[in-house]
Amino acid sequence: MENNAVMLGSLNNSGTLGTSAVSLGTDTKADGLDSVSVGRSAKSTGSYSVAVGNLANSSATETVSIGDSSLASGSGSLALGAMSQATGSNSVAVGIGDDSISISGSEAVGIGYQAVSTGSHSTAIGRIASATNTNALAIGNSSEASEENAIAIGDARATGLGSVAIGDAANALSDYAVALGLNTNASGDQAIALGYYTSMKGSNSIGLGNNANSEVSNAIAIGTNASVLRGGGIAIGNNAHSGATNSTLYGDNAIAIGSGAKMGNDYGVAIGNNSGHTNKGIYGVAIGYNACQYVSGSNKVCIGANSGPKSGSDWAKDYTERIFIGSKSKFNDGAAVLEVHNNSGKIWDGNGKFVTADSTVVINGHLVVKGGIVSTLWRKGESNDDINLYGRTGGQLEPFDASGIISRYGSDDKGAFRSFNGNKFNTGSWGWSDKRLKYVGKENTSGLDKIRQLKVFNYTFKKDETKTPRVGVIAQDLQKVFPDAVKKGSDGFLIIRMEDIFFAVINAIKELDARVTALEKENQFLKEQNKALDARLKAVEAKLK
Repeated sequence: MENNAVMLGSLNNSGTLGTSAVSLGTDTKADGLDSVSVGRSAKSTGSYSVAVGNLANSSATETVSIGDSSLASGSGSLALGAMSQATGSNSVAVGIGDDSISISGSEAVGIGYQAVSTGSHSTAIGRIASATNTNALAIGNSSEASEENAIAIGDARATGLGSVAIGDAANALSDYAVALGLNTNASGDQAIALGYYTSMKGSNSIGLGNNANSEVSNAIAIGTNASVLRGGGIAIGNNAHSGATNSTLYGDNAIAIGSGAKMGNDYGVAIGNNSGHTNKGIYGVAIGYNACQYVSGSNKVCIGANSGPKSGSDWAKDYTERIFIGSKSKFNDGAAVLEVHNNSGKIWDGNGKFVTADSTVVINGHLVVKGGIVSTLWRKGESNDDINLYGRTGGQLEPFDASGIISRYGSDDKGAFRSFNGNKFNTGSWGWSDKRLKYVGKENTSGLDKIRQLKVFNYTFKKDETKTPRVGVIAQDLQKVFPDAVKKGSDGFLIIRMEDIFFAVINAIKELDARVTALEKENQFLKEQNKALDARLKAVEAKLK
């Protein structure tokens, strides 16, 4: 016995009493400085250690073990409870069970039946809670935090670096993933899943709402049953759906917002209840209830409830850029009140009934404009001059040419406009040319000889304040070559008829084609002649050798 030691009972066969030590019980061992051993076979061998309970063991400096077979072997550790073990420095084990331990984690805490805290600075609190890596935190029945800085609260698993899982059966299985809620699952890196049975498996994805789900990266699904099937997609709203259901090749970066909204086009957008579609394609936009519901092609924009082409329409299936604003027209059963068709060729109404020109805007109804109108009419076959329409005080429209001169309008047919030569012209892409309407004379032979005499100039109109650059011929010059194509207008200025030049150009092209054909024949003859001479030369060279 050392100085100031106290013993009541019997020492272990190999035991001694340290200075100022206290030993109470049979077969005890208190040989550490200022140590305390209380209970059968209790051992406090570390300085300032305390062992209380049957087979309690405090073997390191400043350790405390309390409970049957408890063990505190890490410096400064605390083991509280039967069979609890605190083996890391400054660690704490509180609970009952042969695995209620903190084996190798310094400054770790384990509290609860069979709680395990083996990572440095880790904490496991709860029945069978497990914190097995540095700075890991596991709180709750069967909670598991197995990676650095992972947090699991509830019956949850956080197995990724820096991951967070909170809730019954919540799982954060990849690095920096977050799962919050009952049976939530965030298994992609940096994925976030919040809600009930929410599942986000792709990296950098976000899911919020009951059963919101996605298996692709960079997805956002918000709302009950919201789902994203293709990468980069966004689905917001109950049963919102981003990505095509009938194809694995379409729906990337699609956006669907609204209850039942769906978008299967790559880079497509659907906004509104039941808007959009899940068919393949690209660049579709649907805004409004049931907008674009029958679309299966690309480049379609539908705005308004029930807007878009009819089921089975060619417009619904093609790849032409088309815009539909408003639902089916009550004026004429058109696909929408306002249609825009931006194509490079003739387009049909979807059922093959009529043709419109390139890049056409169609209004299926009346147009009321409260304010001025300035417009340029495109026309073909009369003159290069534009016609600009200006609203007048009296309410009617007056046509003006590019130089600001009033033209004539509306005498033969209601609403018709006249061209500058006084002849009525049609404003579509077709011209009148039926033989039954004409007295046909002799063939026009104007051609290359006359076209060669024309000079083309850059110019601007003197009265044009914008000084718009133009290209054309001078009427006085043209009159010398094509006298029938030039006449004096009612205002004294010369006006021209471009069709004389146009058809002379056709004749000139025919003349040039004839010359080219002749040259091609001559060239072919020379090639064949050259080929024969080359063969004879080779024969001579062969004989000389």
